[in-house]
Amino acid sequence: MPHSNTVLFVININSHFPELFRLAKYLNKEKAYKSIFLFNEEYNRINDDYKKMCEKEAIRIISTNNKGSNNQHSITVNNSSERNILSKLKNNIIQFSKEKILLRDVYNFSSTSINILSYYLKLIKKINSYKEILNKSKPSLIILPEENTIYGSSIITKIARNLSIPSVIIPYTIANETEFAEIFYYSNEVKSYMDRVVTHFFPQWLYIYKKRRLILLAYWQILILEILKLASPRPWFVNSGFNNLIAVESPHMMKYYLDNGLEPRKLLLTGSISDDMLYNLNKASLRLKLILKKKLHLDNKPIILCMLTPSLPEKIPSDYSDYAHFIELLIDSLSKLKKYNVIYNLHPNIDRKILGYLYNYKIKIVRNDIVELIPLCDLYIASASATIRWAIACGIPVINYDLYKYNYNDYDNINGVITIENKRDFLNELKKINENKSYISTIRNKQKLYVKEWGMMDGKSGERVLNTLNRLIEQKTKTA
Repeated sequence: MPHSNTVLFVININSHFPELFRLAKYLNKEKAYKSIFLFNEEYNRINDDYKKMCEKEAIRIISTNNKGSNNQHSITVNNSSERNILSKLKNNIIQFSKEKILLRDVYNFSSTSINILSYYLKLIKKINSYKEILNKSKPSLIILPEENTIYGSSIITKIARNLSIPSVIIPYTIANETEFAEIFYYSNEVKSYMDRVVTHFFPQWLYIYKKRRLILLAYWQILILEILKLASPRPWFVNSGFNNLIAVESPHMMKYYLDNGLEPRKLLLTGSISDDMLYNLNKASLRLKLILKKKLHLDNKPIILCMLTPSLPEKIPSDYSDYAHFIELLIDSLSKLKKYNVIYNLHPNIDRKILGYLYNYKIKIVRNDIVELIPLCDLYIASASATIRWAIACGIPVINYDLYKYNYNDYDNINGVITIENKRDFLNELKKINENKSYISTIRNKQKLYVKEWGMMDGKSGERVLNTLNRLIEQKTKTA
């Protein structure tokens, strides 16, 4: 395939967007490459604000949903005909099995067959769609925020590899097998005979966690992925697929990947665009903090920044009746900290429908990129968020309120991150902050010990990332 001066960014969910958009803006500023964003809306309706941000930067959009912005080139993945056929067939089988009780087993077998056929058709459709996108956009390089089995990222990286198009991971988060295990602990236990057969022949799909045997996908999905040779070599570990390189953002993350068994040849310590933003903001933090306070009409008091976590109704702990109850208590509790200014930022995956009742609280919601706000705050409150790593890199103390009890161990040994899991402990932490003037300073001093390991704060990360992209494209061009 002939190459162009184009980079294709792949977005599967809203939280993928910010990190890749920062890089796309940098590439545009450097006039290095033309950026195209592929919004794969199979998993998540992409925020319209993000599409408008792309338009503002003259970044072309390709979408798998034909409901997009005016300037986008839309490629629609339309499985409606297959879905209609399969749905009618399944309904007929259900009706038949009700009439013929002895043939219920026929329904069970046929239902599984339909699932297999449906998934196979879906994959073939996705493969053809990706091939069409790559043929039309002719990118020199593909950039992803992660290679994740759940989102089928390995499909596009495998196709790209076959077309001699290199792919690079610019990580947007921290993840290992534990993250998937926590998410699927109650839903993906190995139970059926076929689960046991498939995990026997393909043991990489099995993960034993807290004495429970877990299977990452349904057995028929695994079989089809393996038959089509699209399965990641280590499906439980994010970023272990067919990508050429992972641009590692910090010494801590380099150790993290190596400790988890990723190949050293695929890892390169570059830093990230976020690191450069943090570096520049840190240098001017006092002046920028004053500007922010003036813009938001804040008093001359320390700033607490709270990222509002999205609603997951099925995981709301017993401390709260529902998500609205959690938000009410959170805002009410923080409003009592009269010695501090409290501002809020929204998680990229938060449902925009809740904005109405959020604004009813008359709180300060700042829609800026979270990277622009973290260096300007005196305390950061988040919930099991990868953004905490940026606060660590800036030496900003953190309260990590693990509302949904994910139990990730990413920050276990960081003394500047206070991790709590229930309402009582959260309120106790706020009480310490309110009553002890030196409490936040004490945590900050602890946090400063980890700054160098968690960030590349020299302002040259963008340059290193760009040089890495250039080298990858040059190498592939020479071997093409």
